Amino acid sequence: MKRITITAALLACASGAMASESLIEAAVAKRDYTLAFATAKADLADGSATEYTRMVMAQLYLQGLGTDRNPRAAEQVLRPVAERGVAEAQFLLAGALMGLSAEQLKDQDSQLDRAKLAAQAAKPAKDRPLEREAAEWNYKAAQQGLDRAVHIVVTELGNLVSGVPSAERAAWFEQGSKPEWAAAVRLGESVASLRQRREALQHPDIEAEIQRQQLAADCPDENAKIVATRLDGPVEGADYLVLQADKPVNYTLLAGHWREVWTFGACGKQFPVTVAFQADGLGGAKASLAKPIAKQ
Repeated sequence: MKRITITAALLACASGAMASESLIEAAVAKRDYTLAFATAKADLADGSATEYTRMVMAQLYLQGLGTDRNPRAAEQVLRPVAERGVAEAQFLLAGALMGLSAEQLKDQDSQLDRAKLAAQAAKPAKDRPLEREAAEWNYKAAQQGLDRAVHIVVTELGNLVSGVPSAERAAWFEQGSKPEWAAAVRLGESVASLRQRREALQHPDIEAEIQRQQLAADCPDENAKIVATRLDGPVEGADYLVLQADKPVNYTLLAGHWREVWTFGACGKQFPVTVAFQADGLGGAKASLAKPIAKQ
């Protein structure tokens, strides 16, 4: 008899939760966000909120619909669901944490404060927990195949300096339908992103060195292309945002300097150009033509 009573209570609770979900879904469809938020908030207060309800409520907080915009409240609502491994909640939690991190860099008029940005760039990875955790939750969602999370990982690996090995970056690019990016990173190991690669090729000194070597190789008229890349030694003073996923991931390089040898090909000939990089603290890097290393 006792068992039947407990089962009935559970069924009643599940029925109520489903009814609330239906009400919330209908309210959102009608753009009655005030009703949707009020219903979700009541469910959260009495402990009956489902994962769906929590995720809807978090999105209302993040977008300021039916309530004031509040990334911190969204984080608190989402965290229990994300910790249970729900990819959608992990993705939304990453967005909430990104929002909190961005708010720290704004002035009183909600505009980007350049002084705060410069101060952020100077901080080591250990003092940037919001950035790290946001990237970590998104990465976990991407590992589960959530398309929007995969898109962010692909975009970041294409634009930010990273310690993710070239083979792994190529796999992400393939998953994100960027086969040309995958082919580019399969040329060899490189810490510089594809974006930094493009920018480096426009540097006057690097461009001049490529042209000088082409002339020396009696190949002035053919466009030289990168055919191989390799690291010219380790990254000195490296400081990464390290993500804790199924294994630690050296995701974004914040500090450090390194050299890469890019081999160009033209007219059936090859010639190397060594490029030096200095991380800028924001996921970018300044490139320059590397000076020869003095012999000891």
